[in-house]
Formats: sequence, structure tokens, C-alpha cells
Amino acid sequence: MKEHLRDYITEQIPSSKEEEIEEILGIFKIKEFKKGDYFKKPFTTGNDIAFIVNGTVRSLFCTSFLL
Repeated sequence: MKEHLRDYITEQIPSSKEEEIEEILGIFKIKEFKKGDYFKKPFTTGNDIAFIVNGTVRSLFCTSFLL
């Protein structure tokens, strides 16, 4: 799956060096999510980024909360 990310990096930065690409790829971990799974749980702070290979993601942003 990291081949998709490698292809994307090479496409966006044609002059990228192999060492740089490997360093970037080393940051990412492959995770698979099923329908209904959360990338980030509601009302928590996220510290992750994602490179989506296949599927769709729904994102919601709340500006106020009712308690």
C-alpha cells in the first residue's frame, strides 16, 4: 500500500531523492478501517495525518456543543 504514497510523492515532487522518499514512508503506518470505524474519536484531539488510498471519509466540524 505504501507504493500508492510513493507514487504520489514522486508525482508531486519529481526531483525527490530515494532517501527522502524512504524517510517520509517511514513515518506512515498502514491502517485499515471498516465502515463505521473512527479515524479520530469524537471530542478528542487528533495528532495523526492520513493518506487515503481507497474509500471515502466523512468529516464533521462542530463550532458549539450542547450539554
